[in-house]
Amino acid sequence: MELYSSLLVKLAQPHPLVVFTTNYDLAIEKLHEFGVIELVDGFSNGKYLKPRWSRQGYDFYNPSGRGDVILFKLHGSVDWVRTPSEGIQRVDIPKRELGGAQRVIAYPSQLKRDIHEEPYRTNYDYLIACLLHAKVCAVIGFSFRDQEIVEEFRQAIDLNENLKLIIIDPEAEVVRKHLENKVGFESITLDSAGLRPTYTTVCEKFSHQTAASIAHEIAAIVTQ
Repeated sequence: MELYSSLLVKLAQPHPLVVFTTNYDLAIEKLHEFGVIELVDGFSNGKYLKPRWSRQGYDFYNPSGRGDVILFKLHGSVDWVRTPSEGIQRVDIPKRELGGAQRVIAYPSQLKRDIHEEPYRTNYDYLIACLLHAKVCAVIGFSFRDQEIVEEFRQAIDLNENLKLIIIDPEAEVVRKHLENKVGFESITLDSAGLRPTYTTVCEKFSHQTAASIAHEIAAIVTQ
């Protein structure tokens, strides 16, 4: 939670920050609970006792002006379950008796997943929509071995000539070559000396010591 705070707070100002993650953990949600960020993740209490997911939270989103983070969890979350009525509900952690409800998690696999049901469908719809309109996409610790996500990037690269990709990873050069071989994309990495954008050097590990500098560098590239 502390690792992401400086990054998200910096990049969610002055405009909302859209975050897509394949992680199942609750780090970003906890930042919202502690008042560090404002969060839109598709859940609202409304008339229900337990928060329920609906894409309307995304479709009818209005910026609050207080450092909004729009969160899409592409592979689900440890605190999501599917109810018998096929709705998606948030439950308390740690794990408890779920009454037969199934966790909403897409486990790692070499096979293609069924991403055409909710909430995955909405998440992937917004991923490609954002990539088609984005100037900069920063990727932290993702190897691009997920075929569905690679396909989204391939389409975006073909159609959005202004898209810049920043790879933040200890093995950024390996990731860059892997992605270029798959989709023919020239990527930017951040080097370990001055965190300047280059095409050849590998960035520092994303850590407490480097997070603030990386956030600053991303912000600078966005405003170029």
